Amino acid sequence: MPTVLSRHIGECARKPLTVKEICEQAQELCRRVESVGDRDLRAEVVSQARRWVLDVEAQVDAMSAGDALVVMSLYDEMHQLAYGRRPRSGVVDRYVFNALDASLRGDKTVDQYTLFRMIEQGIRRRDEAYYGKALRWQSRALDEWHRQFQTGVSDSPMSDYDLAQRVTLLLDSDLWVFETTNEPRYKQRLLATYRHLLPEYTYFHTKSTL
Repeated sequence: MPTVLSRHIGECARKPLTVKEICEQAQELCRRVESVGDRDLRAEVVSQARRWVLDVEAQVDAMSAGDALVVMSLYDEMHQLAYGRRPRSGVVDRYVFNALDASLRGDKTVDQYTLFRMIEQGIRRRDEAYYGKALRWQSRALDEWHRQFQTGVSDSPMSDYDLAQRVTLLLDSDLWVFETTNEPRYKQRLLATYRHLLPEYTYFHTKSTL
């Protein structure tokens, strides 16, 4: 018997999904698969994940560069859930590089923090496609954000969203080149200052943990 989730996704699959719907479905499926123990229920989640992958593949090329980046930031995990393996090489990369080019042209709809994380993932995989323009962009962004928070406090006003995203990325990044042995103290101060924006943040990287 179909569940409420499967009926909902089936209904959505008959019409183009919004980016919000796509993201909500992915989050719900990931949440469900972590909690189900029944084999049949898990099989249903996997089936719906495969539908999600197919829907995204059918729609993503018609999306803006920024929307496509957001959707494809979920694609890798959903493909692994659906098929038990990562997508073939280069599938996600194309949308990352499209978003990077759009951002460099001044497209403000591209979320720079999603872009940063996607590029970071490529660099950590040691994917040489990310070692040129993408790496330079990522390095400049990290340098700029570190300078903004050099004293542990932002030197310019910005929204809570920007504050939370930049602080999180600084905490998660290797800042040894900027802070050397002061990195742990710098991050402790940064986290203490913005703890109200990151109430669930419990861990940050230092040179010794990367």
